[in-house]
Amino acid sequence: MRKILVFLVLLICSPSVFAEESNFSSTEAPTRFNSIYSYIQNKEYLHALSELDNLPDDENTNVLKARIYYDLQMYDDAKKCLKKVKFQKKDDIENKIKAESAFSINTEYSFLVQQLSETYDLNYKKYCLNVNEYGAKNTNVALLYNINSYNSTKEDHKTTLVNEIQVKIQSRPIPELEYKIKFGAKFFQWGIGEMLVTDDWLLYHFNDKFAIKLGFSRTNLEQSYVSAVGDYIENTFVGRVAENQVYIEGLYSIPEKCYIHTNYAFKVLTGQNLQTNFASVFSAIIGKELYDNGNNKFIKNIVAEFINTTYAYQYNLKNLAEKDGVIYGGYFSPSFYNVSTINVNLKGSNKKLHLKYGLQGFVGEQYSLDSSQCSFTWGFAPYLTYIFNDHVLVSVNYKAYNYADIFKHFFSVNAEFKLFRKTKKS
Repeated sequence: MRKILVFLVLLICSPSVFAEESNFSSTEAPTRFNSIYSYIQNKEYLHALSELDNLPDDENTNVLKARIYYDLQMYDDAKKCLKKVKFQKKDDIENKIKAESAFSINTEYSFLVQQLSETYDLNYKKYCLNVNEYGAKNTNVALLYNINSYNSTKEDHKTTLVNEIQVKIQSRPIPELEYKIKFGAKFFQWGIGEMLVTDDWLLYHFNDKFAIKLGFSRTNLEQSYVSAVGDYIENTFVGRVAENQVYIEGLYSIPEKCYIHTNYAFKVLTGQNLQTNFASVFSAIIGKELYDNGNNKFIKNIVAEFINTTYAYQYNLKNLAEKDGVIYGGYFSPSFYNVSTINVNLKGSNKKLHLKYGLQGFVGEQYSLDSSQCSFTWGFAPYLTYIFNDHVLVSVNYKAYNYADIFKHFFSVNAEFKLFRKTKKS
């Protein structure tokens, strides 16, 4: 296994092994745009915008700026550029921007089933409704309402309903800066109190090659029934673990369409009648885009990554108690755990069939100091999206993975409805 991992790392870092065609044609624009198309091809959007600022503010320049802002999800700025354009070439990109920035309603049903370890006995179903609206300054505002149903195969665990309400504000006011603020609360059917939840981050791009992300998140830990909901053990309410974490992430782009991402997270895990646990998690990703061709009828993009992650917890709270032969599990918290995996992500689409699809998968090796043994880890996640028209699409997702000592099945169905009026072709 180690030899295979080393070989695949060398493959990721080597030059692309697939032929590649450009999604942009420099022959469609004046020669002065040739270098800019090259920057866009390499996703050097900040560099491309800088070059465009030095060119005359004409229709060609504004159409190209609009396309870049569209890729950056800066839809408000893209619309402003298109207001300066009259000719027919803007119709296609204008309708794409309208579709992505339209008022939308998302509904989702998902369920999780965990197997292998009695300690991690937890199943759940989730019903989600999200409403999204884009406003000024490239800002997306969303209201999210979820009903979570947690249960367990153990007879002494009862199904618990949790209502969740959150508000999300996500924006990219300037090309260099992105941020997300997402906050709300989960209201448990029974037990002790509610839980405030949040997921916030700030991402700054120093240039096209380097960015830093700072973040903070808080939610209930969905690993076992005790950690996600809480339970009474010997007449004492235990669990409902809140996972609080702050993290910093560095994103680096390197030649040959490769990249490196590093992440350090410091976690504080608190729960009712549980020890406060501190943890550190460090991960490093080396990735390479092996193939990128929007003109291919079936496969558009292939990315490979080598990922190494190390966990270290102050206390191991995996097995909390045992009563009448039933193990009450807390959560995965080894004193030292390391996992190395090779991940492959494949994306494709077919316009004639109105389909978008993809497949993610990983294999690797994991080591736990507590058990002093190495073991195999693997997983895969296919998805399929059917596009009925520009206003309605339905997605189906499935994930199966064997990670640590947990085996999980996750399935979801999502329907999205977009309300907007297309621009008629000139």
